[in-house]
Amino acid sequence: MPFANPTDVMPDAEMIAARIIRTGTGGRTYSSIPKKPTYPLMTVQRLGGLPRTRRLDAANIQIDVWGTTKSEARLLASQARKYLHEAEGTSWDLPTGDIFITGVEDWTGLTWLPDPSVGGNQGRDRYLFGVTLFLHGDQGLVQSGFGYGSGGYGA
Repeated sequence: MPFANPTDVMPDAEMIAARIIRTGTGGRTYSSIPKKPTYPLMTVQRLGGLPRTRRLDAANIQIDVWGTTKSEARLLASQARKYLHEAEGTSWDLPTGDIFITGVEDWTGLTWLPDPSVGGNQGRDRYLFGVTLFLHGDQGLVQSGFGYGSGGYGA
């Protein structure tokens, strides 16, 4: 059943983005950096976005990619972006319901941003980018806490 009113629960855009990226790259994709990380890894975060209609979510998603080298981080970020764009027009059968990805648009391109909080004095090599995912889903799509935990979305 489509969303009936503005109080309906929207699809978990972070979980969907993580699933798309992990399926495409086979890489470690999380909602936050694990306590004992293994690089390269990616994090997926929703930074906002508003529903365009009562039945269409427009989620602004930021992907951070840390690598063991700058070129590794850039390549993995570029691949993750590619897989997200290729997901436009596809349906995803998730444990919480079916999702249809109506569109994918960039809101920020690949950006080199070494992270001094990770990896010592010089920082860990990191690229980030952002997309807006336009999502339709079932009303019962999100279950409280689904996909989250100590390790985020899993490896």
